[in-house]
Amino acid sequence: MIIREISTQSREYIEEAAGFLSVDQIVAGPSDTIYGMFMRYSLQNAKNLHRIKKRDQRKPFLVVLPEKENPGRLVEEISDSHFQDFIRDKWPGKNTLVFRKKMGIPYPPENTIALRKPSRLDNPWFYELVNALGFPILAPSLNITGEKPMDDPEEVQKTFSGSIAAFYYDPDWKNSMASKIFDLTGENVIPLCLR
Repeated sequence: MIIREISTQSREYIEEAAGFLSVDQIVAGPSDTIYGMFMRYSLQNAKNLHRIKKRDQRKPFLVVLPEKENPGRLVEEISDSHFQDFIRDKWPGKNTLVFRKKMGIPYPPENTIALRKPSRLDNPWFYELVNALGFPILAPSLNITGEKPMDDPEEVQKTFSGSIAAFYYDPDWKNSMASKIFDLTGENVIPLCLR
């Protein structure tokens, strides 16, 4: 595992991290909320992350979208104008929105999908990485399921050596709160805050 010290205010190692992600390797680093593990969005990669994190396959991961990615490729059409306004208000930002998944999308296996679009204001490095890729990524927290998220390079090396290609850390950046999660599946008249 490569360990790189970065500043979340810079573009350091963006190309390197994007290179690993483009060939389906895992990288870890600061997201817009907490330190996370990042991998290209696909069913096979999700299975790999579930195995590495020791996470139940029935508990899907968040998918992070680049700024120009149209969520309509993954989700059913949102026709309710109230929900459309809500989406515009919450994105980009630290808000995860749960939608009804479009038929034929293999992951997650359930009929819903959790998406987030990061903001440059929350973490410029993560924002630049996601947008340099041009494709969605899986972005669970950097930990073994049930344990606290990690941010210490030695702990990450000890726990994930051989699983993660590179860990990018900023000694001045600390885990903040996990994102808020809102249900926009249409089960409720208004979006429901799940966390």
